[in-house]
Amino acid sequence: MWSTFSIPWQASLEQAWQADVDGALPFGEALVRPGGEIVSIGRNRTQGAAYAATPVLTGHRLAHAELEALMHADLSAPEARTDELYTTQEPCPMCLGAVGRIVTSS
Repeated sequence: MWSTFSIPWQASLEQAWQADVDGALPFGEALVRPGGEIVSIGRNRTQGAAYAATPVLTGHRLAHAELEALMHADLSAPEARTDELYTTQEPCPMCLGAVGRIVTSS
């Protein structure tokens, strides 16, 4: 069954699973270029201890999966405006606003 999911969906679901294991709500994201390359991933980190391996916001109510995925992506790349966000849940208004800001910025 797992192999029926595309690689971006697998990455998103793996992130959601890890968020759940860490005690946060199970939200996972993958930011993907049109050709299928995963640019960045993110997961909900609103709960849990600080994650020292990478500079991310942890243990704060703003530590949403979409924001983490956006923070780890090179948004200055010309193709960034055509990236697709694979998400395990519907984004909240804050995250929709962040994604919208990236898409409309020049």
